[in-house]
Amino acid sequence: MTLLGAKGQELLFEGAPPFLTINFAVIAGGVLIILIALLLIARAFGVAARRRREVAEELAAIRAEEEAAALA
Repeated sequence: MTLLGAKGQELLFEGAPPFLTINFAVIAGGVLIILIALLLIARAFGVAARRRREVAEELAAIRAEEEAAALA
């Protein structure tokens, strides 16, 4: 059954091949799942990039301390 209901689907797709009688709720659910997956992937890349920046800053601070100690 689609969002149109059984009678609406029958009227809309009368004589149409079976593959055209699409369940729109299933399509909407699939699109929603894909969008959520893309958001989670983007968030994971953002977290990884932030962590890489933090590690790079920590390493730069350690190197600066080591250079200062070597010059002293």
